[in-house]
Amino acid sequence: MKSKWIVFIVSLAAAISLHAGVRIIPIAGHVPGANGSSWSTDVSLTNDDSVPRSAQLLFHTDSGTVTRSVIVPASGSLLLDDAVRPDRFNSGAAGWLGQLEIRSDGNVSASAHTFTTAANGGTYGSSYESYDPSVLASEGAVAGLLNGRAFRSNMAYANAGDAPAVVSYNLRGENGPLLASSQLVVPAHTTVQLGLSRDLAPLSDDAPVLLEWSSTSPLYVIASVVDNRSNDPANFPSLNAATELFFPVVGRTPGAQSTFWSTSAAISSRSDAAGEITFAYRDNGTGTLFTKTVPVAPRGTIYAADVNAFTGAPDGSGSLTITATVRIAGSVRVFNTLDDKSTYGSALLPQAPAVSAPLVVIKGVRRDDAFRLNVSLSSHAGAADGVIRLRDDNGHEVENEPFHVEADRMLQFSVNHSTNAVRSGELEIETHNGASVTAVASSVDNRTGDTSVHESEQENERQHDLEIRIAPSTATVGAPVTFSLENTSGVASVLWSFGDGTTATGLTASHAYATAGEFG
Repeated sequence: MKSKWIVFIVSLAAAISLHAGVRIIPIAGHVPGANGSSWSTDVSLTNDDSVPRSAQLLFHTDSGTVTRSVIVPASGSLLLDDAVRPDRFNSGAAGWLGQLEIRSDGNVSASAHTFTTAANGGTYGSSYESYDPSVLASEGAVAGLLNGRAFRSNMAYANAGDAPAVVSYNLRGENGPLLASSQLVVPAHTTVQLGLSRDLAPLSDDAPVLLEWSSTSPLYVIASVVDNRSNDPANFPSLNAATELFFPVVGRTPGAQSTFWSTSAAISSRSDAAGEITFAYRDNGTGTLFTKTVPVAPRGTIYAADVNAFTGAPDGSGSLTITATVRIAGSVRVFNTLDDKSTYGSALLPQAPAVSAPLVVIKGVRRDDAFRLNVSLSSHAGAADGVIRLRDDNGHEVENEPFHVEADRMLQFSVNHSTNAVRSGELEIETHNGASVTAVASSVDNRTGDTSVHESEQENERQHDLEIRIAPSTATVGAPVTFSLENTSGVASVLWSFGDGTTATGLTASHAYATAGEFG
């Protein structure tokens, strides 16, 4: 007999130690624009404790650090509109940019929406989840950077530590050649932003570029790919390499006046050897799987401008699984294209197995007169029945939606059936039958249609997901199974929990199961 699933809990001892209760938002600011417009940052704070908690905001700018404190209610949330506006810190500055550090004496999490205010009062921007600076890596990659006529790209290197960090990075072309190589110093408590044009002349064909970086100390690295026609950004955090990536909500749907919603994907090899990459798109309507396998050059990139067309799938929505014979990094963008060819959209992060669970919680969502809220669900552990609960800023349930999703399918739900305003709320997606689901929430600006994506796991913590090797992949009762980490860079210690009450330590471990079943 064989066990069906084996899931492991891996605990890391980080290479750095900082304050408990520290979260970092890498880029925040308040910058006035022309004709009454502005570029600003809203911050959502969520308190999981049953007592009120104080949160201290430390805004690190070029001219120094300013602070202020707020109280986050017990088991509730707080939306800080234009959170770093200068007068909120008793400053007379016209505008500023910087890194926002949030310290609390309890279990307080944070997310941010940084945006440009449009002429009609609507917004165009992106979400920034906060990150825990104690779990960062010292190397990574960002795939799918563009620097040409249609798009430009900027890189942000965020150092939350107390000492400067020296960053080395390479830029590689579509077929793997080295295009540029450079270094920079990131001062303590600073985020350095650089345009790709610093090192690379615009490419006439908007060919994808791979960034590979390493640092003398752990950093948070994120790219912003900006449409030159609409100035809409999509944010792609640096990722560790893996051999499988899953993206739950992709597709293509035609719209009015030649507009359409579609998905692009850039998948880059992190290997010095040639390999193959397989795109597997599962249509949500029929369940049909469409696959395409292509060769990839060493350090090369495969770019699909339209995932449905690339895989031969019809219009519609579905999920995308990408597997490779070499280690890869990837970026996926879901966007609308207007009749003038400008685009508005968001990055979609690869989902790790740890994100899929019978209970998924997404914090910092908004649903009010200005924004509507949608949720996308997918299941890979059989059909799932359950309920979607929306809680308001005070932690009160204001909407309850039942759902049923078939195995290997994706469904989208509108969570807009009650009139209660939710400015900084929480979504809870729970299955009744124990099946695990993946969930992604989207707050959509009713005035502009711009989408901010919220996910269940902090962005930076996904960039450090560890790929676990299991040999053999299924376990016979009584026979030993060996578990090891694919990449142990920066890992000080590992605690393996085998799901049957036993544990082990070490970078490699062996274990034999006494009974058949599912272990998690």
